[in-house]
Amino acid sequence: MVLFDCLLLNLMTYAVIISTSFYFYLRYRYTFWQRQGCPVPLEPHIIYGHTKEVTKMKTWVGEHYASIYFNTNGYKFVGFYQFQKPKLMLRDLNIIKDVFTKEFSTFPNRGIVFDDKLEPLTGNLLTLEGHKWKVLRNKLTPAFTIGKIKNMIDLIDGRAQEMVRILEAPAVIDEQVEFKELLARFSTDVISIVAFGFETNSLANPDAEFRKVGRMLFSTSIESIIRNALNALAPSLIGLLKVRSIKKEYADFFYNVVNDTVRYREENNIQRNDFLDLLMKIKRGQNLASEEESKLVLNENEGKEDFKFTMDVLAAQCFVWFIGGYETSSITLTFTFFELAQNPEVQMRAQDEIDSVLIKHNGKLTYEILQEMTYLDMIVSG
Repeated sequence: MVLFDCLLLNLMTYAVIISTSFYFYLRYRYTFWQRQGCPVPLEPHIIYGHTKEVTKMKTWVGEHYASIYFNTNGYKFVGFYQFQKPKLMLRDLNIIKDVFTKEFSTFPNRGIVFDDKLEPLTGNLLTLEGHKWKVLRNKLTPAFTIGKIKNMIDLIDGRAQEMVRILEAPAVIDEQVEFKELLARFSTDVISIVAFGFETNSLANPDAEFRKVGRMLFSTSIESIIRNALNALAPSLIGLLKVRSIKKEYADFFYNVVNDTVRYREENNIQRNDFLDLLMKIKRGQNLASEEESKLVLNENEGKEDFKFTMDVLAAQCFVWFIGGYETSSITLTFTFFELAQNPEVQMRAQDEIDSVLIKHNGKLTYEILQEMTYLDMIVSG
């Protein structure tokens, strides 16, 4: 009995020592920012850090960051913790500007965790880091020059004319139109013709396959909620658990669309003034960047493995073009039309400007002519 009591006492002693040591270890981890001279205005939870509400799914990640931001007024920057991992939030515009410009080489990565081996479509300019990102950026930047964009204006104008035609019928009978859905279809058609080089006809056919896949990509699911939470709270688990960001059936659809289009163009020697055409030139080894820019990147990455512009990389850039332009464009246009409907005097002034500029140029729309529509630019940009 005495032996048992001694054993129990020893176990309790060890448990207290381990628990106390672990507690003080955690407390020490939460002094990281103080040791760097960085303020931490909000008291971290001993286990969750500042992510308790997100972990318990009582709030979403965007609200979590907004809460930290709005509860730290008066600070230019603040430290906080995702569990025990230290994070820094910048609140001063001048510091943010320095990070994006002068100090960009120190902060080049976005901290978005993806596995481009598991999901080739995620190996794009948005998610890649380090050497791969620098080389890819050097290859792709010339594809976004004003000259290249000018060549795509006619393609975009063609989709706009199609939308006008679609609106004529309900306008005649004074029928209401759900503009959010209409503009989502318009954005789908514009991006598909510019990025993928083919007609999806989403404006005329709301159930077109490309539109359905686009709609599903932006729908909320349990899988997307879990992945977003893991990305914010425990990004290392994403690779470990092989959590996909895109359902395989949608990823396969996009990849096959791009692959089939590229193969058809190569076999039939077809060239078009679109984004895919520029990517195909890069894939063939044509350097769109200037010699000086290319030398700079080569010098920075000397001795590192070359980053090959494969079919997987090409498809990934088409995919991010779609993801980046689809919802942002349609939502911006939706709110623009809503505000114009609420402010008829602004709508009338914008219409007068458009009419006068087009009359001056015989009704032809070009990139240069768009620059003359300054009031319209203020409406969309504002």
